[in-house]
Amino acid sequence: MEAVYRRVDEALGSVIAAAGPDARVMIFSTEGLCAENFDLQNLVFLPELLFRHSFPGCKGLDFDPRREPSPESQAGIKDWVMEIWHQRRRPLAVETWLRDRLRLPISMRLLRWFGLQPPLYHPLSTTFWNFASTNWSIPYRRYMKAFALITASDGCIRLNVRGREKHGLIRADEFAETCDDIENILHELRDPHSGERAVKNVFRIRTDPFAWGKNDHDADLVVTWQPVARAQLVSPHFGNFGPVPFHRTSAHTPDGFIAVKGPGIGRGTLPVGSPLDVAPTILALAGARSGSLPGQCVIPLHSQRMAA
Repeated sequence: MEAVYRRVDEALGSVIAAAGPDARVMIFSTEGLCAENFDLQNLVFLPELLFRHSFPGCKGLDFDPRREPSPESQAGIKDWVMEIWHQRRRPLAVETWLRDRLRLPISMRLLRWFGLQPPLYHPLSTTFWNFASTNWSIPYRRYMKAFALITASDGCIRLNVRGREKHGLIRADEFAETCDDIENILHELRDPHSGERAVKNVFRIRTDPFAWGKNDHDADLVVTWQPVARAQLVSPHFGNFGPVPFHRTSAHTPDGFIAVKGPGIGRGTLPVGSPLDVAPTILALAGARSGSLPGQCVIPLHSQRMAA
């Protein structure tokens, strides 16, 4: 990674040298980077928490510390999906047989009748975002009070409301109470090492489960996580989650940056702006007008001398 950065710096230096001393140079990004602080929570821990919440006493992923390393890791293969799949609870042969050989409503009745647990579906059985364990329990959503939605940002939860979802379980008059219950469960999540809360906020998108149009957010609850990288969580009611390997080394933040130098640009710190200011700033540096574009130039220009 360091070698890549060095090559980028060298290439940038060549461009600046070729442009000459009168050129104005700007580097920007509309996003920033931080330690990976929500992938595991959204892709692994949240769907597993809701799975355990809907099926008391059951686990999709058991994170058994006594288990041997995955066959992939023993073979020197780094595959994050298979590492997470390796954390699944090992189902009994009869559980898998009932799931695969019978229609789901029948198999679920029998699993409950015999006190068995529903096993997760293999990642290869799905085609969209199959790397997220959120997908490995999708067929069971009809039997869950609430389930996690696929997301690449904050955690998203949708309640299985009767009359709204095809196989709804929760009555409309139970909506608020169920939201309260899930919020309390989320706020109880802790880092087992520091004891700190894992959840920053839980936002309730709607109070009426049927106040939902085609342009509204699908989630009923949105979860924001504390900005700390965590590979393990613990719940007083639902046990341990993790540890698991991180999905990636960093994550995106909404805090971007602009760095610029050249004629007419003094030293100092730029004011806080927004992504809408990037285009007007570039045009102003080039001596052009932004016209009807939203935003404004965030760089005070002391000279209008331009590069040829």
